[in-house]
Amino acid sequence: KRDCNGADKEEPIGSASGSATAAAEAVAVEPAKEDSAADAGKSSGYSGGNRSKRGNSGRALCGIDLAFCSDQKAGMLEAHSLGYAFVCLPLFHPRNVVRTGADVGGHADQEEEEGQRHRQLDQLRLLPATRPDHLVIDSEDWTRFVVGKISAWIRCDSSWEAERLQSLAALRQELSWAAHIGLVACLIDLPDGGRVSNLARALLAFHRAERSAPLMWVRVPMAAEQVGDDGDIASNDPWLWWHRLCRLCDLILGQLGVALEVTADLPGPAAVQRWLAEPVKALVLPTSLFLTNQSGYPVLSKAHQALLMKFFRLQLQVIITGSCRHEKGIEYYQQYINWLYSRRSTDLYSSQGKGYEDTLQDPLQPLADNLHSATYQVFEMDPYKYRAYREAVRQALVEMVPDSEAESRLVTIAVLGAGRGPLVQECLIAGRQSGRRIRVFAVEKNGNAVNTLLNRSLSEWPDSVVVLPTDMRQLKPTDLQADIFVSELLGSFGDNELSPECLDGAMHCLAEGGVSIPMSYTSYLAPMHSSTVYKEVTRQRDPEKPYYTFLETPYVVNLVNSELLAPPQPVFTFRHPAESAGPDGRPASNERYIELTYRAERTGVLHGFAGYFDSRLYGSVSMSILPEDHSPDLFSWFPLVFPLHYPVPVKCGDAITVAMWRVVSATAVWYEWALLAPVVLPIHNAGGRSFTINLY
Repeated sequence: KRDCNGADKEEPIGSASGSATAAAEAVAVEPAKEDSAADAGKSSGYSGGNRSKRGNSGRALCGIDLAFCSDQKAGMLEAHSLGYAFVCLPLFHPRNVVRTGADVGGHADQEEEEGQRHRQLDQLRLLPATRPDHLVIDSEDWTRFVVGKISAWIRCDSSWEAERLQSLAALRQELSWAAHIGLVACLIDLPDGGRVSNLARALLAFHRAERSAPLMWVRVPMAAEQVGDDGDIASNDPWLWWHRLCRLCDLILGQLGVALEVTADLPGPAAVQRWLAEPVKALVLPTSLFLTNQSGYPVLSKAHQALLMKFFRLQLQVIITGSCRHEKGIEYYQQYINWLYSRRSTDLYSSQGKGYEDTLQDPLQPLADNLHSATYQVFEMDPYKYRAYREAVRQALVEMVPDSEAESRLVTIAVLGAGRGPLVQECLIAGRQSGRRIRVFAVEKNGNAVNTLLNRSLSEWPDSVVVLPTDMRQLKPTDLQADIFVSELLGSFGDNELSPECLDGAMHCLAEGGVSIPMSYTSYLAPMHSSTVYKEVTRQRDPEKPYYTFLETPYVVNLVNSELLAPPQPVFTFRHPAESAGPDGRPASNERYIELTYRAERTGVLHGFAGYFDSRLYGSVSMSILPEDHSPDLFSWFPLVFPLHYPVPVKCGDAITVAMWRVVSATAVWYEWALLAPVVLPIHNAGGRSFTINLY
């Protein structure tokens, strides 16, 4: 289950606190069909207006690239007056550019070109590197409103040694200046072709030496030519360049983000989905992408609109770059982005998940810990779950008691783990709707929740509900013989909150022919690609625990910045009453083992496995958190992520094999998992060394 406490989130550049992560929140929409420029202009409906306000999370945060600006202070002030939340400014003077023979006409031979370059390098060492207008920008503005731009001429992996050495020196100088003036983030271009080994080494060295190093937003084109739509990697695939940089910079992954430049020709769905699993901090939108509608305002094609809607659900910002191409003015690009953002669709799951996106939460341990009132309150807000339970109880009552016995037969319902009583209330409503007579026993071990149940029993349910303040596993057959068990003990992985152990311990109190709601539940696993989640996992390192502990712990995560590399497959199924139960109603064992093989449907990186569940409550009533079959408005559960020790690259069509164990001891239950293909990794959480679910 999800917890009730949202994690602290970083504020965006341009907000009051001035952090580097964006605040836009939205949900994905299906891509629209391609349209002509005229159709886009007619159908957009945009007629200007909708200016953004800094720090207003109800609007998309939009910045502007001031690439050609003689007075950066004045340009920054004007950008803010036009509604832009931040600006991207060059850190060094444009004269600090090493020109090549092609830059001066392309006719110089190699000897002349190298001589000219050496003369330029000597001259540049005698000039001040930074711009004079930097001196009039105060520290607060640098921190809150500026993303620094690393000089585009820098080529750390140039084949020409003099240029490579000068580039490395210049990069160190510019990064040092960025840290000196207090920038939160810097924008740096990723070289075409993915030659990044020296760049990666320089970034590692800088972050190791500089305690206040800015975040690096790596500018990458969304697609290059000759990249297929089948998800396979081509030699000129920008995602491969980015992935190579990430592998080389493994130690500072948390400091790297993507500034994804949207191209005129968009890649296929597989390539877009792969970028949605990367830590995209900003979308870079060239003004050349914008069309003109009938009113003269800048708009995007339907395909580009649909793309932005997909990325709006990530916490990102938008950067407008290029010269103004519309007579209405540069401010209308920003206003259009905010208008588009305001049109995004939202559902209850997205709104309730706000603040939890890609945030790691420890799974609940309801047997070992007593839940707090706020946690109960979150669960009780879920409309689908309680409607589903009500209908399941109603169907069970109608099927169990024929109309001829409706007045004479009394049905005993035991709500196991009653909490503050929402399921008790739904059982009473189901009884009235079915026209059957019922008596409800509310079984709860949490003493504080019992107080609430007793109060409700006196004020709301007199003569209808009996409260039993005990652990359901300690019930005696003389306490009750129930016709129907009703419980909500499911976790994000189905059985991970020990529903099997809890219900098995109470089965001797279920009358012969009695039923359990839920009747069964099944867990599912799917291979997952999410750089963001893996980065968050690595941040959990505890110096007082073994290095592997945080990598062998399952986490509840509202997965947003992620993709599945293959569809989920069923793992473990539990039924109640158990099919092979003994005389006391208990099965022989709740331990399980399975080996699953997937075929990767796209190229990506395997960071772990995402766990889901579905449950058959009774009859035709079910609940599911599977991505393709998610029950509408069901938000009580987020997926459970099983991480891997390190990321594993996979290609489209590769076999991915995982082994999963459910282990039960006298005091705890835990999972063990191991990757068997495409590479073999050690068994994670062997012997429950990193994580267990306690029985007491």
